[in-house]
Amino acid sequence: YTRDDDGRLTGAVLTLRDFGRRAHLAASGIEVVSTVSHELRSPLTSVKGYTSLLLNRWERLQEAQKRMMLEQVHHDADRVTRLVTELLDISRLETGRLVLRRQMIALGQVADDVVSHVRLEYPELEVETAFPPAFPDIYADPDKVEQVLTNLVENAAKYADPKGIRI
Repeated sequence: YTRDDDGRLTGAVLTLRDFGRRAHLAASGIEVVSTVSHELRSPLTSVKGYTSLLLNRWERLQEAQKRMMLEQVHHDADRVTRLVTELLDISRLETGRLVLRRQMIALGQVADDVVSHVRLEYPELEVETAFPPAFPDIYADPDKVEQVLTNLVENAAKYADPKGIRI
């Protein structure tokens, strides 16, 4: 504001800022950090446990046990990588910098690949992929489609009857 020589108000400038979006982003950021932290804990705990066993009892473990543990460590490392990629994608999406690499993909093949990969973590998983033979290819980012399908199948394996899943 400005005043004249007698102290009377002669002008004012008012600045308004919308902190709603910033507050929403901060709140959603806290929620994302909480969720990601929880999701990272499980595979990292597994990696730590198996590597500790391998380091401390290598000579006493059978080859099949070593292989199973190393495969699980490898799988969990892939899972951590996926989670970090998802976190980076969220950041890029919120800042408008997410780049999609769209191309023609066979959705049925992507679904089959995802199911095979998720079965490593959930051996009891029974998933039926039911794409008609003439199902057309789709124009999409194969990595993002795989990411979405992986999340859906993993959630179904965790929270639904693992014997009744159909894609």
